[in-house]
Amino acid sequence: MVPRSRSTASLGAILLAAWPAPVPADSVDIAPSKDNTLYEDPLGTISNGSGASLFMGRNGTLGGNLIRRALVRFDVAAAIPSGATIDGVALTIRVLQVRSSVSRPARLHTVLADWGEGTSNSSPGGGGAPSAAGDATWLHRFSPGTSWTTAGGDFTGTPVASINITTTGTYTWTSTPAMVTGVQNWLDNPATNFGWLIRGEEGFGATAKRLGSRNSPNVIFRPVLTVQFTPVPADTCCVGGGCQTLGEVACAQAGGTYQGTRGCTSLVCNVCCVGGACQALDSIACGLAGGSFQGTGGCDDETCVIGACCEPSAGVCNDRDAFACDAAGGTHFPGTLCGSEDCNDNQFFDRCEVLDMTSPDVNGNGVPDECECVTVDLFGDVNHDMSVDIFDILCVLDGFAGVFVDCAFADVDLAACRGDGSIDIFDILAVLGAFAGELVCPPCP
Repeated sequence: MVPRSRSTASLGAILLAAWPAPVPADSVDIAPSKDNTLYEDPLGTISNGSGASLFMGRNGTLGGNLIRRALVRFDVAAAIPSGATIDGVALTIRVLQVRSSVSRPARLHTVLADWGEGTSNSSPGGGGAPSAAGDATWLHRFSPGTSWTTAGGDFTGTPVASINITTTGTYTWTSTPAMVTGVQNWLDNPATNFGWLIRGEEGFGATAKRLGSRNSPNVIFRPVLTVQFTPVPADTCCVGGGCQTLGEVACAQAGGTYQGTRGCTSLVCNVCCVGGACQALDSIACGLAGGSFQGTGGCDDETCVIGACCEPSAGVCNDRDAFACDAAGGTHFPGTLCGSEDCNDNQFFDRCEVLDMTSPDVNGNGVPDECECVTVDLFGDVNHDMSVDIFDILCVLDGFAGVFVDCAFADVDLAACRGDGSIDIFDILAVLGAFAGELVCPPCP
């Protein structure tokens, strides 16, 4: 098995770099950058900026028949490269509690002014908590001094999308032209991105619903925005914990991981291992996907594949994914576990010993020569006539040439001692050594 290396580029890759390739569509899951709930309140002193839940709809008689509206914003420009074309959008939420299972609409409206998320926390109740500095309230964009133009929030009258919600569970607003246009505008003009307001049924009482917020302790309850986009072709290299616009060859020379022509964003170099595959997700989205967030460094085909990690500085072999192996300063062998080749039982992967030059490996089969041994009655006696002579050499030569079938492959494959899967010069040298009376390999115990 060939060890993984991030610092080499194939000749094919160098040649192909001369021709432009079509840029594939990409997809990213984005976690909210902030969220909050607007609680109908004539004084504008209630909020829930840091709470684990969002609320929408109208509560019941006991609660005063008061309205709740949820606010949520996603930093699109931080997750998608500038100049990209938005192809599709979906917003997914988790409904945790409903007052009634009657189907009611939930509408997305584009917010027209910036707003805040403070430290108020009423979790998990729907009554809200005293607003903190910077919180959005029914009257304020930023409490206590900056007000909405209209109490209850400034937002478009026409929703960009609408779905019906009955009971608890996961719900998604799938892509609409208005959602796509809105997200495209947020990407092209980040200063206009104030997010969406989620408005439930407000014409009837007892329609309130509780949703998971970005602060929910359970990551699967948090909102997530999924965006499909086509990036402008731009070389992308993850190196030194960041992203640079470097071609594949230059990226390899810099010790980075080439990401194709996706374009640099704040997410593109993130490493999230999900079921052995690597995805460029932030820590929250990674948790939503059931993955393990590894930090930054960039994905490749082997990043999250478990394999033997040879760590010469520590003198050990550990089974790690490629990202962790790189961090430990080791050499990674994806798909090969430590101990699978530890013939001298020193708790060190044989291939690591060869790499660290602590053991010779004349035939280059990845097994230290000291670990190879004779497994036949008379080494070099490939034709089984109980002597090593010119006929054995001819037999190997015949096997090397592949002309006759008299000498079985298993018999003439001697290098080194227990065979390396090919008939070549090493097998000829092994018989010549035995013919000369040399102890080519130690006997097996």
